[in-house]
Amino acid sequence: MPNVLIMDEKREDLLRREGRRLSERWRSRIGSSIRSAREGRDMTQGALAALVGVDIATISKTERGKTVPDLATLESIADILSASLDDLVGRRAPTPQETEDAGGRLSRNPWPVIAMLQSQLDEMRSEMRQDRDRRSESAPKRPPKAPRSA
Repeated sequence: MPNVLIMDEKREDLLRREGRRLSERWRSRIGSSIRSAREGRDMTQGALAALVGVDIATISKTERGKTVPDLATLESIADILSASLDDLVGRRAPTPQETEDAGGRLSRNPWPVIAMLQSQLDEMRSEMRQDRDRRSESAPKRPPKAPRSA
């Protein structure tokens, strides 16, 4: 029995190390995606941090792969950088060729449809932001309220 216990402990240790390695790669992928999207929009870490509402150190640690933001922060970053969550986490839909190579189950693969819908959703969000910005710019400015006299 002691040999079985040692093997189980070795296997658990190996799985833990592999899990950490995968987690580090995942954090690094998210960080580099955020950095490239931010730099593609000529935005500084400080500007992104201010828009998201987090400390600049949070953005820096995320881009260096030290931490991963929570989902709400990641969604805010995606919205500000006009990127999808899939773009930020480095996930992509398989191409039709990849799907066909995987057994010709193209009609059963939902990824191309999901990617198309995500793209359309991103375009609609962008249009809505532009409309909101146009409306706020053209809205008449209200004069400040006069202080009440007691």
